[in-house]
Amino acid sequence: MNKLKHRFETLFFIFLISILGSCSSDDSNPTNDTQEEPPTNFLLGTWKVRSFTFICESGITKEVLLDGCIAESWDSYELGEDTSNVFQGVYRSEFYGENSEGNCIVISEINGDWFLQGDSLITVRDGTSFTRQIFDLTENSYREMEEIEFYNGTPCSESDPGIRYTNFVKI
Repeated sequence: MNKLKHRFETLFFIFLISILGSCSSDDSNPTNDTQEEPPTNFLLGTWKVRSFTFICESGITKEVLLDGCIAESWDSYELGEDTSNVFQGVYRSEFYGENSEGNCIVISEINGDWFLQGDSLITVRDGTSFTRQIFDLTENSYREMEEIEFYNGTPCSESDPGIRYTNFVKI
């Protein structure tokens, strides 16, 4: 009886070790699931300004949807020569307006370099850099925030300063 009990315990022990060994997470053939995904930069692509949101210190808020010719303006962010760094590259912007005949035309083109640093988008053109904070960057939209410097057309004023969100959609 004792011999039978000893054999049963030995078999149970071998069975237990084989089950635990098969559940090991030490896999000699790793799959792509365990490898780190390359970073995604949703900023790459072409964007149009959809609207502006003005928020004054007093709490006044105003949303301005763009329509007409000015709504045709766009920004494009592409990779530069070093395509291994998805967080910097070259950009191009076109701003549209109406000429004296009322036709929608390109009134300004800007080319330069860009890079992301944390939540800041930094663009550089003609040796001058411009920094804007980016919020809510997704595959299809993002917002930039800037302090309002010129108050024409905004609900804010020098005595009630504020910020402007520029709301972009990918095209």
